Formats: sequence, structure tokens, C-alpha cells
Amino acid sequence: MKFLSVSDFTNCLRFVSCLSVVEAYSEGDWNLQFRRSLIESEIEQWNELQNLLGEVNLNNRDDQITWNLDKKGFTTKFVYRFITFRVVLDTKMMDIWGSHLSLKVKVFIWLMFKGRIQVGDQLKRMNWMGNPNCKLCGQLETIDHLIFQCPLSHFLSCFI
Repeated sequence: MKFLSVSDFTNCLRFVSCLSVVEAYSEGDWNLQFRRSLIESEIEQWNELQNLLGEVNLNNRDDQITWNLDKKGFTTKFVYRFITFRVVLDTKMMDIWGSHLSLKVKVFIWLMFKGRIQVGDQLKRMNWMGNPNCKLCGQLETIDHLIFQCPLSHFLSCFI
């Protein structure tokens, strides 16, 4: 199940400052207030999250702040990426975005990795009525064909 993002949950919850986990959780229930009524899908997510949290064993020790998301420990750079990319860090693309390629090429590579380049086979799956074959060689046009297999597009890419 995909949960709401951290920012979505924090927008829904009314937090009491300096509230410890032990104070927020008592007698097997979470004592949290919401700023607004939750919609049905949010209620399902909240119940699923409570079930997952119910499996956590709490004790009477003082709360401790730990950082288990990165082996190197806490860094603001990691938190920024964590929040910006909604918990998913695409390490392949981080290298591409940080490269000296032109923005057009970076976006094209990103679309290629995401399978979002509109080629014949993809358009055919969306009930497109046109010809799904490669305009250069006549074979079925796929991303793999367009980038790596088509002899004419490979030949043309040598001149770019």
C-alpha cells in the first residue's frame, strides 16, 4: 500500500509540540488529532499505518533520535533529496541530472528510462490508429529499437 507523503500527513495532523511517542501512544491507541476530516482512502491508509505501528514494541526508556536512512548519518543534502523525491531516490538519474549534458538530452534520457518516449508500440497500446512501425526501416518501433537496434537511426546518431 502506498501511504500519503510525509508532508501530506503533517498537513492533516495537529501536532502538540514536545509530545513524545509514549505520550502520543497510550493503552494501545494513538492519541492524535486531525486538522480536518479524512477522506475514505486516507482513513484506509491511516488504519494500515496504525496496524504496522502496532507491531512496534515500545518501552519506558527515554526517546532517542536515530538516523537509519543513510549509512553516513544525517545530512541536510540527504533530507532535501528524501523530501524532494518523495522517498524514492533514483540513483541512475542523479548521475544523469548532475552531468554536463544539455537539458534536452537529460530530459530525453529520463523519458527513456521511464518508458515515456511515445513510440509506435506504446501508441498502439493506447489505441492509436496510426502505423506503429519505424518510419526509417519498417520494423516495430519500440524505445529499444529506436535507440539501439534501428540501423538507420544508429547511423544518423553518428552525425549528431
